[in-house]
Amino acid sequence: MSLHRGNEERRNETMEVLEQYAIPIVMGICFGLGFVLKHAVTKLPNNWIPALLVIIGVIVNSWIEAWTFTPEILIGGIASGLLSVGLFETAKTLIDRVKNTFSTKE
Repeated sequence: MSLHRGNEERRNETMEVLEQYAIPIVMGICFGLGFVLKHAVTKLPNNWIPALLVIIGVIVNSWIEAWTFTPEILIGGIASGLLSVGLFETAKTLIDRVKNTFSTKE
């Protein structure tokens, strides 16, 4: 049980760091571009999408900050890109659960 609690604490610490550096507008842009990449660029393997969104997040964050580049901008872009992937996966999971709930009741 203590191992599980340790993993949970590490997960919470990781989320706190990501939330501290996430930029909502960058996250939204990455989310939208990730959706387009997943559904419109069918030849792109899904495992490349998170890496591309990290790169896009850094570029967009730098663009928003008048093309400056600092460690905070780098971390903010990385966090925003990764959180957009997590947001997409969470939404997909919730939608699938709702669909499964209603399909089993019929």
